[in-house]
Amino acid sequence: MSRKLKKNRQILLFFLTPAVFIILYGVFFYTPPLLDTGTHDFIEQTIDFVAFSWHMGKASIQRAFLKRNNTEQVFALAAWHRPRFLPKILHVDSFNLFDVAGAFLKHSKNRLAVKIYGRLVEEGKLNLDQLLETEAFFFDAEDWISLRANSEHILKLQPEDFFSQYYLGLSQMNLNELDEAEKTFQNLLAEKPDFADVSYRLGLIYLKKKQVEEARQMLEQAIQIMPLHFDAHDRSK
Repeated sequence: MSRKLKKNRQILLFFLTPAVFIILYGVFFYTPPLLDTGTHDFIEQTIDFVAFSWHMGKASIQRAFLKRNNTEQVFALAAWHRPRFLPKILHVDSFNLFDVAGAFLKHSKNRLAVKIYGRLVEEGKLNLDQLLETEAFFFDAEDWISLRANSEHILKLQPEDFFSQYYLGLSQMNLNELDEAEKTFQNLLAEKPDFADVSYRLGLIYLKKKQVEEARQMLEQAIQIMPLHFDAHDRSK
């Protein structure tokens, strides 16, 4: 290997090593400033600076030279790394995280909204109306951990809420907490025996538990209640 080639490799490694380290740190340890209650260290500040500069530059170029109308989505990503710009970019108070999450949803940044809503649920900072609003959102996002926590908070306030019990059972089932999910759906079945999807979900749980006869009975019951329940038909074959 020539001396020049060796030197070029050393220079490349000199710049590449910290870049790889920062990327890995960002993937596994980085907490965005919106959700960070502490002080950002140097690496996190570097990530924020680079990400903010990239998204702001990209959005500005798109708006000024490419005349694109969807630059708000890119500006929203920039604000994720510089919360003080939220009022200007998204027209929301950066200290009202529930409204901030709604603004990210408006700009089709569902992944960021999931993180904010999940943190608010985890810290118990949502009132009943907000919990009811985010419950369906977690279901659509298939964020089963947040959905379970969300539904549990609602049921502390409204123990008889049927659909929150249903969402709780769904999250338990998808998190493979099969015994808890079976108990939840059995309680729902006793409350509303004519709700076809409860029987269907119990059928799925029994399939997962290899209880074939019980699964067949529940799926047939779902079809009897709702003859056009196509998912139950498919699973019963």
